Amino acid sequence: MSYKTLDGTVPAGDSATLPIKGKYLRCLEANVDFEISVDGQGQGKMGRSIGFGDDDGFKAVTLYAPQGSILTYTLAYSNGFINDSRTEANNTAAAIQTTADTSVSAGATTEIIAANSSRKTVVIENLDAANTVRWGDSNAGASRGLRIAPGVPVSIDTRAGVYIHNPGASAVSIAIAELV
Repeated sequence: MSYKTLDGTVPAGDSATLPIKGKYLRCLEANVDFEISVDGQGQGKMGRSIGFGDDDGFKAVTLYAPQGSILTYTLAYSNGFINDSRTEANNTAAAIQTTADTSVSAGATTEIIAANSSRKTVVIENLDAANTVRWGDSNAGASRGLRIAPGVPVSIDTRAGVYIHNPGASAVSIAIAELV
């Protein structure tokens, strides 16, 4: 399936609402990390190579440039999954630590990686072929947390524990790597 792209800039500390429709969105290029809101819902972090899917689709996204930095971006959007095999680590880390894939039972919310005061970033990937999961704090659930579509890696700059909620009818596996 093909996708459309949109290039643009957002002035430092400002926002821009883009009337784009689709089910999947991926940031192909961005000069700085930024925040995004989908259909006026809460803001989440976004940056180069990060993407998300929404099975219900979206009608608009709002991009928020950080204070002191102009945001220059290229977004891809589509009704089908957008595969971008580039991987990027933004923080300089002394080491990469991988763990065995973690299974999250159907309907469960599970801490997939505990808090780590020396961690800079955790990278997680939904290995399931069909089910979208949600990630967040211990309150992640069917209507809480950010979605991760199948096959999509997500980088999270956090020292906190990370939880996955699996709304599906079967267990899903999550791949995990820490940058410390």
